[in-house]
Formats: sequence, structure tokens, C-alpha cells
Amino acid sequence: MDPLFRRAVLAGKKFVEPYGALFFLDLAVLLLYAGLTLFLALHHEIWRDEALIWLIARDASLKQIIVDIARTEIHPRMWYLMLVPFAKTGLPVVSMQVLHWFLAVMAAGLFILRAPFPRIVRYLFILSYFMFFEYAVIARSYVLGVLFLFLVAVLYRTRFSNPIRYLIVLALFFHTEITVFTLAGTLFLLFLFEMTRQRRWTPPLVAVSFLPALSGGAYFLQILSFSSGTSACQSSPGDLGFSNILRAVGHSFFVRFQHVSSELAIVLGVVFLLLFLSLMISRPKMVFLFLGGVSGLCYMFLTQYSGYLRHQGFLFLVVLFVWWIRVHDLVAPFRGWVADIHARWTREGERIFLVLLVFILCLSCSQTFDAAS
Repeated sequence: MDPLFRRAVLAGKKFVEPYGALFFLDLAVLLLYAGLTLFLALHHEIWRDEALIWLIARDASLKQIIVDIARTEIHPRMWYLMLVPFAKTGLPVVSMQVLHWFLAVMAAGLFILRAPFPRIVRYLFILSYFMFFEYAVIARSYVLGVLFLFLVAVLYRTRFSNPIRYLIVLALFFHTEITVFTLAGTLFLLFLFEMTRQRRWTPPLVAVSFLPALSGGAYFLQILSFSSGTSACQSSPGDLGFSNILRAVGHSFFVRFQHVSSELAIVLGVVFLLLFLSLMISRPKMVFLFLGGVSGLCYMFLTQYSGYLRHQGFLFLVVLFVWWIRVHDLVAPFRGWVADIHARWTREGERIFLVLLVFILCLSCSQTFDAAS
């Protein structure tokens, strides 16, 4: 391993060490989250789109789920197949809600125990609208995208020391949710580039690398065969376009403002996004991952589907993901006065970013209580 890269990896260990003096406080907050979300999930009335997936898992054959229904349902098959054992053995639909809740708690646990954010950010995030309600109570496949997103972030540090495990998780990541498909592809391409540049390939590793390639290719074929005219995934032309991307940016960061002032949410969301990108300017790999991660979402909002909060929330999640793994990336060096300006801006900019992040999460927590009530 390159010495500079090795020092960067070792320096990042302190950000992901889960145990410490406040570990039991983390665990208590996680248990509180688990108890509250379980109560909400068990008192949540099943929506039509939730019930549809359960009925498909119960009544359709495996061939129909894997092959035929892919033409009318664009979501990957993983969530459907996970429900099959519960639905076909006659268990009630509440089993789907409990399974979904369990996956949400796992995702929250990864974030609380392993994310390199101050505790106030970690606690507010799991109590915010997306993590507390949208991806915890409403039983849809989006929770798989969140869970594997955080799992990839945890494994990113050891992607070179344990590449086979990383590649297997990436292969599964492709089949979690369409909202993370381009991010999974970008992560895979970056890994191929890094491995080739460092000349780390071995015959077993080359063989395993075909798993995410085949997994991503299989789901891409499903997307190509999807017929949007037979799905609920339809939007009028007036709902699409660049303005829809701006609405998604505003609502993903400032979900509280969606019914108050959409224009204010858009302005604040764009400012927050520009601040984030300015702090990533010295990390080209992170910029590449961010752009790759949001490209699929932007394409969907621009040409295919106006989207709801559950889709727009993944813009926020991609930002958190890139900020999470940035500690394991080398900083491109600047020289002279540019380096001094960059160093000062990085120090101050990161403080501003975290303050704004806390503000955003506080607003989102207030939306949580409205949604849960």
C-alpha cells in the first residue's frame, strides 16, 4: 500500500471506532429509536403500494417475480424475494412491517455506531423525518438502499484489505433500490480504477469482480425492459424538467419547508449543496462519487418521474455518504497562497457545514412529529 494512502487510512480509524465512554449512550438512543419506530410501524395503516408488493410476494411464482413483473415494476427484486418466505407461509402482513422495521434499526445502528459525525448529528439524523418515518415506518424497498449505503460506507475503509467482501456487498447494493443504482455503479468503477492503478489484481479477485458487474448489468437490463406506461411511475411533462431537480434539492434538505415555501427550500438547498461541493474540491474521487450518485436521480427527476420525498431523500443520503467516507480519501495538494486559502476555508467551511447540517436535521425532526401524529 502506498505510504501516504496508508497514513490517511490509519488517521481515519478514530472516526469509525464504535466503542468508547459514550457507547452506552449511543446504545440507549438506538433502543429508543427502535422502540418508537416499532410502535409507529405497528400502528401504521398499510398503504396501497406497500400492500401491492406483499400481494405479489404472496400470489406470484418465483418466475413471475423475477422475470414477468420486472416489466411493470422497476424496483429490484431483493425486497420482493425477502418477503416471499413470510407471504407464502401464510404469515400476516404485519410480518412485512416487522421485517422492514428490523432493517431500519440495523441501518440506524450502523449510522449511530460507525458514522464519523458528532453525536448531535447522529442522534438528530435518526430522529429526522427520512430515517424515523419515511424509511422506517413505510414498508418499501427504500430501506434496503439506506442499509446497504451505510454498510458500504463502513466497509469502504477496508476495501483494499478485504476486497472480496467489499465486492460482494457492492453486488447486492445494485439490487437494493433504483435510487442508488448509479451510486453503486460509480463505486464499482472507482474501485476498478484504484485496483488497476495500484496493481492489486489477483486471479480470485478478478473472478469475484464479475459479481457486481453481472449484478449491475442484470438490473440495467430490467430497467431497459421496464414499461413505464403500465406503472404508476408516470408524470406529466409539466412536472418534469430542471425545475423538478431544484424542487428535489430543496425538499431533500429542507423537507419542513415543502408546504411553507418551496422557493425558500430550493435556495437554501442549493446553498448547502454548493457549500458541500466547495469542501470537496480537493477530493476529486469524492466529487466523482457524488456526481455519479446523484446523476441517476437527476435523470429521473428531469425526464421520467417527478418523485416523492422517499426518492428526493436519497440526494441528502448521498451527501451524508460522501462526507462519511471522505476521511479515507487523499487530499489533492495545492501550492503557495492557494494552499493557505484552501486550508483556512476547509477549517471554517467544515464548521459551517456541520452547523447547517444540525439546523437542517432539527427542522426535519419537527417534520417527523407532524408525520407521526
